[in-house]
Amino acid sequence: MRYLQSRLRQPMRYLNRSLVLKASALCLVMSGLALAGCPDSQSEFDEFLDESEPFRVVPTAGECLGPVDLSGTYVMGAAVVVDPVKPLRFKLQLTVDLAAGKIDGSLQAVAVPPNNGATVPGTLVGEVYTVSADLDRDDGSFSLDFGSIVVPVEANPILPAPVTAAFALEGCTSTPTASCGIIVGDITSPAAIPLAGSTWAITPLPDGADPFTLELATACPE
Repeated sequence: MRYLQSRLRQPMRYLNRSLVLKASALCLVMSGLALAGCPDSQSEFDEFLDESEPFRVVPTAGECLGPVDLSGTYVMGAAVVVDPVKPLRFKLQLTVDLAAGKIDGSLQAVAVPPNNGATVPGTLVGEVYTVSADLDRDDGSFSLDFGSIVVPVEANPILPAPVTAAFALEGCTSTPTASCGIIVGDITSPAAIPLAGSTWAITPLPDGADPFTLELATACPE
């Protein structure tokens, strides 16, 4: 089986601009404290998006070979383009009805350091988001559009702030225990940032297992 393929090139210039992006976002988060020395945050974001465009490679879909019953509970890693080396964690429950050509998803964030405060890493935090979508009867591809979600501060390893985003997962059912793909949408708060270039993957979550301690996959195998 050929999985959805993805690769994000990150030359040093892009990484340096990513640091500016996160610093600007932090200034946005802390603006209510009237901190001095913060740059013009929105212009920094706009400049970052313009200059990093040549280096952001949008993941492209490979071949999906057929629908598989992927029903189960998983820990999902989301490598967000802002800082893909600090992935977000989610609990993802999937229910597949092959006869009806449907796939249902239930998504909830998992608390991670360093911004978890008093919340124990691995604790489920925030709202549960659900969606029902069509499953392609021929190749097993799908798009789970969860709409606007909020990732609580406790689940954000990148910035000490909650993040709001339009969030959809595109992928294939792949195998009975695995799936992966691309994230489609945009971060809308604390700043407007396209999610193009972000990836996701899932790992089975056994009953009683800690979703924080499980090894995390965040993208399709290359």
